[in-house]
Amino acid sequence: MNKKKLIIPAVIILVMSGLFATANNYHWFGINTGSPADLPGAKEELRKLYAKYSDPAASFNINGTIRLFDKENDDKLKEQMPFGYSKQGLQFYMRIGSQQTFFTDSLLLQLDTTNKYMIISAVNKESVPVPPSGVLPFEKFMQDTSIFKIEAVVSEKNKERALTIKSELNPEIKVSTIYYDPVTYTIRRAEIEWWKEATVYNNEDGRKKIWLTVIEYSYPASPVLPVTERIKKIIVQKNGKIEPVPAFSDYQVQSSF
Repeated sequence: MNKKKLIIPAVIILVMSGLFATANNYHWFGINTGSPADLPGAKEELRKLYAKYSDPAASFNINGTIRLFDKENDDKLKEQMPFGYSKQGLQFYMRIGSQQTFFTDSLLLQLDTTNKYMIISAVNKESVPVPPSGVLPFEKFMQDTSIFKIEAVVSEKNKERALTIKSELNPEIKVSTIYYDPVTYTIRRAEIEWWKEATVYNNEDGRKKIWLTVIEYSYPASPVLPVTERIKKIIVQKNGKIEPVPAFSDYQVQSSF
């Protein structure tokens, strides 16, 4: 069982759809195939979702659970894991199980509370990515000149909209679906179906030979502790060096400072 397929970070569900991570390298076409005429086009919906979650000035707090089901065995639950993601401008904190990541304009801290290991890296302020205002980084690639094909369809039921995506960029993914509020464009959940084996791609006999990853999102209203303050509870700077606080003194540390 490939763990990389089971545990999928919260907000980057869209990246796993093959739409954003590859945008700087590939063109894509086939968008809006089969969407009803009374609904917005898939390309426009994708732009709105991306804009909401990539806004450098945005702040939000997300909690949820990632669950893995075995479609071949009556949708048996195989694994589940909680996650958390909070963003405050360009700073963010992400937790998936025992893995935690803290990012500021000057520091990247990765923490593994199971194996008691931390990695501390300096961040060059000039290299901090800031999305262009009003311009999506993949927009110019939405042309009909691609060597790859991505098909997306928009549907709506009971005041919930769904964007279903099939991509040649990620053949190991059978289909991805993002469910969201059509007014606020807040993502409520996402589902990804993965082929268990490469040999069953597009094979009718392998219809059930897939994993189903379901990601549920919630948005707590409670205030979030700033990322910089979270970091101070783990590491401190002494005599020009960064080191763990006493509670983390037994952690193995890899630092670029």
